[in-house]
Amino acid sequence: MQQLLTGRIRLPGNTKRWHDVKLGKLLKHIFRPVDWAPDQIFHLVSIRRRSRGLFARESLRGDEYKTRDLHEVHEGDFLISKRQVSHGALAMVRKEFHGCHVSKEYTILENRDPDRLHMPFFDWLSRTRRMWWLAHVVSSGVALEKLIFLPKDFLKFSIKLPPTLVEQEQIVNVLETCDRELALLRQQLEALREQKRGLMQKLLTGEVRVK
Repeated sequence: MQQLLTGRIRLPGNTKRWHDVKLGKLLKHIFRPVDWAPDQIFHLVSIRRRSRGLFARESLRGDEYKTRDLHEVHEGDFLISKRQVSHGALAMVRKEFHGCHVSKEYTILENRDPDRLHMPFFDWLSRTRRMWWLAHVVSSGVALEKLIFLPKDFLKFSIKLPPTLVEQEQIVNVLETCDRELALLRQQLEALREQKRGLMQKLLTGEVRVK
């Protein structure tokens, strides 16, 4: 992942040099406030630390939630937890979370130039330690747990970007294939552990005898 996302290893057919692009040219900070009503149901989401994606919190009526300042997220948005970003709480919004809601404690970034940036590629890039470090650098506060992310400063930084969407998509495909393979291997490992537990019980009770 580190090699592919820095251009140190190139996939076949890609020879053009990567270039530095300011994040502000690729992403824009947006606000998508919702019309609050006491009887409206809001589907809240949050972000796991260490770039492990979004998760559904709870669905609450407007009068059950402590703030009226809620915003809607759409598929393809990039979401950042202002208070947890130093712990890697940043991720792209997937299809299953389209139309969900977050409080003002989150920053929503939208793809400004879809012809230049493949958002799933940026999502993978955001999982690197360098991106976590950049997010930490632009956070203001006196202690780690009290840092507040500043989007305008974050968008001043530059990243190295493959020159074509095709190469970005190819890199995403390779990494997602690796993820699927890892998931299958974890399932296989758990099945072997379960088999071992069952065999152990049979051997240690004499139900199965060793020849």
